[in-house]
Amino acid sequence: MAIINKKLILSLASSIIILILVTFFVLWFFVFNKNEQKTKITKTENSVLLNYKNGINLSNWWANSKGLWDNDYLKNDITSKDFQLMTAVNIDYVRIPIDPNLLIDRYSSEIEPQHLTDLKAIIELASMNKVKVILDIDISAGLTKSLSDDKEYLLDYSEKIKRLSSEFKKSEISNLIFEIDINTQDNSSYVRDKLLQSVRLGLPENTIIVDVPYNKDPKIMSGIKTYEDNNVVYGIKFYEPAIFTLADGDVNFYEAKMSGNLVYPYDKDSCDLLLSKTPDVLKKNMQDYCNNQWNIDKLEPYIKNIADFAVDKNIIITEYGSPAMGNSSSQSRINWITDVTNLFDKYNIKNRVFDSYLYGFSLVDENEQTHIRDYNVNVLKALKLLPAKSLVPVYRFYNETAKTYFYTADEGEKNEVIKKYTQDNARYEDISFYVEKMSENACPNGTSPVFRFYNYETKNHFYTTDIKEKNDLFSKSSIWQYDGARFCADIEKKIGNKPIYRYYNISTNSYYFAITDSEKDEFDNNSDWINQGIAFYAYMK
Repeated sequence: MAIINKKLILSLASSIIILILVTFFVLWFFVFNKNEQKTKITKTENSVLLNYKNGINLSNWWANSKGLWDNDYLKNDITSKDFQLMTAVNIDYVRIPIDPNLLIDRYSSEIEPQHLTDLKAIIELASMNKVKVILDIDISAGLTKSLSDDKEYLLDYSEKIKRLSSEFKKSEISNLIFEIDINTQDNSSYVRDKLLQSVRLGLPENTIIVDVPYNKDPKIMSGIKTYEDNNVVYGIKFYEPAIFTLADGDVNFYEAKMSGNLVYPYDKDSCDLLLSKTPDVLKKNMQDYCNNQWNIDKLEPYIKNIADFAVDKNIIITEYGSPAMGNSSSQSRINWITDVTNLFDKYNIKNRVFDSYLYGFSLVDENEQTHIRDYNVNVLKALKLLPAKSLVPVYRFYNETAKTYFYTADEGEKNEVIKKYTQDNARYEDISFYVEKMSENACPNGTSPVFRFYNYETKNHFYTTDIKEKNDLFSKSSIWQYDGARFCADIEKKIGNKPIYRYYNISTNSYYFAITDSEKDEFDNNSDWINQGIAFYAYMK
């Protein structure tokens, strides 16, 4: 009996222990998950920001380092044509940094009326061209300190900011975004809080961007002050490494420029050469760059840090690029932009503004002589803004006997000419240019067939997109043989294409298509050749 009771007691004790363990586990599971649910924050996407996809920074227009402006420059530096260049590559919004001194005078109670009128006209012009706007009030470090040191000045300034922002309540762009760009590393800046409050009073329903300082330390980023206002978006500028982009105030631009070319991604031989030529007094920043061996793997933790910060917040990259023309080659800058853009895509950072549109290393270049603005195609490619095109080469032959040129985009025809006619002095020269590929014997939208004719008497070929010219040669079939539409060409200026000039030789009746400036200069300076103008548009390699 005693043995039975002992076994029973042990069995009951085991059951009780198991019950306690199970109860503890169940309680732990529910408490743990409850805590998880408490700490897990669901981000509500900002509906306005969803419509801001590809942005460009209009730096050095209404805000520049010299603080010198001409009224005509402020009104007309960016025109409707510029907005059309933007929309043609799917840029749908611009960020306009504004020096508040243009609009707010410490010793005047009024917002400067003429500049305010001009700024509203710019917003209206952007709206007409279907471009949205971020107005970036660029509060300098000096102004921030003055406002921080003088509370009375801050109160007065805040009231003027409220008045200024309220001027855009009835903006032509209903979802205009207002940005407060405080140049300070103070995460909990009282000045930032006060100005944000003022803008919210002036624009109760608009989205507001509050710029926050980027830091490579995740702990510091996670400690950045945030706001209960769900219509506040956090702006981050990304210029790492600063010695390469030259966008950090701690980096002396002129010293960096003197130090030679930094190569991105890191290349040991280039770094060794750079360091050998850099004076000791300037070497530290260069040495740090080389020691870090900057490449996409080094950049990735920085981008991931931003993505982690954005888990429960709406963010926008308000600036990224390598705008200062200083100490690195164009190709290195393109490599950097490509890598950063790819990393933004990898971590689903969709809202970003490239710096800049025009000045420095930018989306658009301006010809110093003609002042015509055109895309930097390599930047477009790096930003993934260049529409994909299926291009084919157009090959050029020269007949030394007849002194005529022959063009074809047909690979088979090219090989046949090489096989059959090179012994008759038909010399293959090169790929002359590239055109869009025909699809099922039809030209893509926006292109025109290039018709080819052969002259029995002069032994030359003639090419045209002009229907009138084509029909005229048809009527002279005893002299001209129609070879059909041989390739497709753009008939107007597009992204990345170049004008093709047709030249006629009065001595040999030959035709030549020039695409490069050097070709054009050579033929323009030869009295035997007559420039017949732009025949069509095509692409260089």
